[in-house]
Amino acid sequence: TSRLSKVAGRDHSLAAKSSGVKARRPRRRASATAIQKPSGATSHGQTARMSNPPIPTAKNDRNKIPDVPGYEMLGELGRGGMGVVYRARQKGLNRMVALKMVLNNAASESELDRFRLEARAVALVQHPGIVQVFDVGEHNGLPYFSLEFVEGGPLDNRLKGEPQDVKFTASVMEKVCRAMGYAHSKKIIHRDLKPANILLTKTDEPKVTDFGLAKEMDSDE
Repeated sequence: TSRLSKVAGRDHSLAAKSSGVKARRPRRRASATAIQKPSGATSHGQTARMSNPPIPTAKNDRNKIPDVPGYEMLGELGRGGMGVVYRARQKGLNRMVALKMVLNNAASESELDRFRLEARAVALVQHPGIVQVFDVGEHNGLPYFSLEFVEGGPLDNRLKGEPQDVKFTASVMEKVCRAMGYAHSKKIIHRDLKPANILLTKTDEPKVTDFGLAKEMDSDE
């Protein structure tokens, strides 16, 4: 039998050569005992390192909720490039507030000036359509101010890119325009008015917030 196989193989090879076509060798079947790639190996053949416990860094410190005197800090509401906003309870008056604070001591003097301007701008515009400032202070060298806490959330969460009821839309637009008109009468320009910076109360009353880019009209900036 082995001799016949050799003859048949030789005849097959000769026939292929005579037709100008190279003979194809039969494919080798994968061995059932093929070596498995080590667990954690990458596509480049490098073995991934075992994950180690995170080493404390300055970035981790930034995520810690500070213990501000006079306030019970309840959690983070959001953050931006320079500041972070916490949900807190003002102990003396037993009321919920949004406490906004500079993220770290690395903030430049111009950033600190802008932060203080925001508190001053909100304090100047006492209006039912604008989130009110309650307190201004400093903790561990970081300035902060507490604001009226609005439970309904931002308008953009309500919109979700979809058309809204006509009466609701007209009501919100009218009240926001009146609030901005009052701010302009106090020489304050918001400069960042958008749905994300308009909060809704439980009864759908709009309140403009985030005067972080505000400008006093008689300033040189």
